[in-house]
Amino acid sequence: MSCAFVTSVAVSVVVLAGLTAAQVEQEKFEGSGLQAHDSFGVAVALSGDWAVVGASDADDVATNSGAAYVFQHSSQGWIEWQRLKAGDPTTSAGFGFSVRIEGNRMAIGAPAALAQGNLNSGAIYVFELSGGSWSQTAKLAANDAAINFFLGYSIALSGNRIIGGAVGEWHAGINTGAAYIFELASGTWTQVAKVVANDGVSGDHFGWSVGLNGDVAVAGAVGAFNGSINYVGAAYVYERQGAQWVQTQKLTPPNPSRTQAFGMTSAVTVDGILVGAPNNHIGAPGGGAVFVFQHPNSTWDQVQVLTPRDIASADAFGSAISVSGTHAVIGDYSHDTPFGYGAIYVFEEAGSTWRQTGKCFAADMVYGDGMGDSCAIDGTTILAGNVFFDGACPGMLTCDSGAAYFFEIAPGVSQYGSCGGASPCSNSDGHGGCRNSTGYGAVLAACGTKSVAADDLSLEARWLPPGVNAIGFLGRARTSAFLGDGLRVVSPGLGSGLYRLPLASADASGVLHYGPGLVALSQGLPAGGHIQPGEQWNLQVWYRDVAGPCGSGTNTTNGLSLVFAP
Repeated sequence: MSCAFVTSVAVSVVVLAGLTAAQVEQEKFEGSGLQAHDSFGVAVALSGDWAVVGASDADDVATNSGAAYVFQHSSQGWIEWQRLKAGDPTTSAGFGFSVRIEGNRMAIGAPAALAQGNLNSGAIYVFELSGGSWSQTAKLAANDAAINFFLGYSIALSGNRIIGGAVGEWHAGINTGAAYIFELASGTWTQVAKVVANDGVSGDHFGWSVGLNGDVAVAGAVGAFNGSINYVGAAYVYERQGAQWVQTQKLTPPNPSRTQAFGMTSAVTVDGILVGAPNNHIGAPGGGAVFVFQHPNSTWDQVQVLTPRDIASADAFGSAISVSGTHAVIGDYSHDTPFGYGAIYVFEEAGSTWRQTGKCFAADMVYGDGMGDSCAIDGTTILAGNVFFDGACPGMLTCDSGAAYFFEIAPGVSQYGSCGGASPCSNSDGHGGCRNSTGYGAVLAACGTKSVAADDLSLEARWLPPGVNAIGFLGRARTSAFLGDGLRVVSPGLGSGLYRLPLASADASGVLHYGPGLVALSQGLPAGGHIQPGEQWNLQVWYRDVAGPCGSGTNTTNGLSLVFAP
């Protein structure tokens, strides 16, 4: 998918007003008809040109009956397409609390829906796309549905299979939890398995999260004890053997601690399992972590622990996880500065190792928004929910009508060189360049591709002071040296120098763009600056800031690094 904000491929320097943020924010939506406390964005999902956003507390038919908004991508960007509701809506059903979409199929959880006459038993509604419209084709309920099961609290969809968590199921005591697996055959959905932990007890909340990929499923039990330590959490792996789903392993953290919340989120990839623990204490108390497990032999082995480079106390990293191919996005709803803005971190898998390549946060973020409690990725598109946005009733701090943000990323392009502890005058910033007169570090991000032939890579710098002059520059090597109020992280090397892009100006929002056309532009630079396939280049933006905190009058963004492809 292209970078929608770009209006001309013939212009190598583009400065546009009103366009926003990194990595790279394309559009923001508040669903039609939203009211206070609708929780739009509580769950999000993406597949190709379709997206769905849950609003579980919307009063669509009855109080908190819930709704789900469907968006379609076109040449004009994302547009709201449909507002879905359950075929049998009831008060407080919570339709839209969990959502998944894959191709022409969508699954929507309503954990407090009536099923077989049982209050709060929960259900999963299946919708199919036909003739350009999404229509309900099935309502899935547990064969042993009972009061307070809350089926649909979590769901996952893979082909003709759906798994749903029922956190309140009580086969071994209240809130033990279970997960139900359904399959579509000959046009009919049938429950084929009910999976439970082989050591499940009351309070485990098994099914708080679920993941599914082909014949492998995972279910998180966020309340599980680890020895005598309470509420550490665990994740259970199930694999289909013949017609049966068999528990093959119990995953636990190597550093168990009280209320760690291991298993609050989970995902199954083609070659691994990711398990989130938002209250993990690696790096910072309550900073959170995501544990990566792979299956090289007969067991699932922990191979990596993911934490963000700018982890801080109470960040809750791992509060949401979504995976698409070699990319993962991980939510961090308590981050950023000031506290509670929320952020989405982008990780890319190279070989068998995941590394952080970017970070997304909303252009209009305010204290307490908490973006990152839900997120999804498909291809180069990211969707993030923000249930605490107050757009439907400005000035009401507890409106919580909600919002959702679409971002685009550039695969293989990594952000680096943030201004950490080493800053010119204690003006450090956890992710961007050093803090400037706006109170933030300016962030450089990208969308598009690394292809020299396509030459469609676009750079975006934001959180610059409004209207300032700026110059982008590029080099083959990296450094870390003070430059004005910031750090220069790009340097000459590998037989080339340091090359300047044309002078540009930030718009009234403190945003500027370079590209597309960077490769063509480089052909006008000295010979060593001509971008060629296979070459690694690093990019950064320098800008004026007369009111900056250190008094030098200039500052810099973070850097971007990439190896250009043919």
